[in-house]
Amino acid sequence: DLVARVARREVELSLLSPLSYVEAKQREPNLQLLAQTLSYGAPKYSSFVVVRAADPAEQLTDLRGRRIAWVDPLSASGYLFPAVALLRAGVVPGKDLQGTFAGTHTAALRLLYEHKVDAAAISSGTLAEDQSGAAAEVKILATAGRIPYDAVCARGDMPRTGATKLAALFQGIDTRSVQGRAVLAKIPGISGWYGSSDAEYDDVRTAVRELTRFQPQVDELRRALGELGPAGVGR
Repeated sequence: DLVARVARREVELSLLSPLSYVEAKQREPNLQLLAQTLSYGAPKYSSFVVVRAADPAEQLTDLRGRRIAWVDPLSASGYLFPAVALLRAGVVPGKDLQGTFAGTHTAALRLLYEHKVDAAAISSGTLAEDQSGAAAEVKILATAGRIPYDAVCARGDMPRTGATKLAALFQGIDTRSVQGRAVLAKIPGISGWYGSSDAEYDDVRTAVRELTRFQPQVDELRRALGELGPAGVGR
C-alpha cells in the first residue's frame, strides 16, 4: 500500500524497506533517496538461515526434504535473499524444501524453537534482539547476503531545494550527539541516517532477478512473486 501511495505521489516522505524501495523506484523513477538508515552503527545487515544447535545439517544442501519457516514473501532477509542462496546451492524451495510463512522474524524463530520446522530464514538482528534466551540453542547454517537498511525518500516532484534540506536534517541526526541520542532513544535499533545512493540497493535488484528466473519452476515462489505485482518486487 505504501509503495502504491509513493508511486501515486500521495505522500511527501516515506521510509521504505529495501525491497519496497526497489519497487517504488522502479514505479516512480524520479523518487528521491534522501538518506539510508544506520542500525546499530552499521549500514547493512545479514540474512541468516538458522537451524537448531543439535541439528546435523552443515550446509544448505542438507535441508533437502525438510521444512523452513520464511518470514513473508515481501521480506528481503526473511525470504528473498535466503531463497536465492538456496537456489544457488541447488535446493529449490517448494520442491526440495517445504516452507511456511510465519509473518514476522520472531515468529519464524519461534517455529524453529518449537520444532515445527527444521530451519528458519531471519535477519541478523533477530537473534541479537531475542530476549527468550533460546538463541543459544540455534546455529547459523548460512549467511544469505548483506542487505542495506531502509531508505528515506521524498516525492519525485518535490523541489530539489526542499529535498536537499530534508536530507541534511535526517543526516544530521545520529547517536554521536546528545540531541541525536535523545531523539533516537525512542526508536530502538536506529543509530542515524547517512547520505547514500541508489546503487547501494543493486544487490537487492540482482536477487530479485535471480529469484524471478526460477518463477516457472517453483509454486511457492510463483505465488509470492504473483503477490508482488508486475514489478516483481516488494519489501
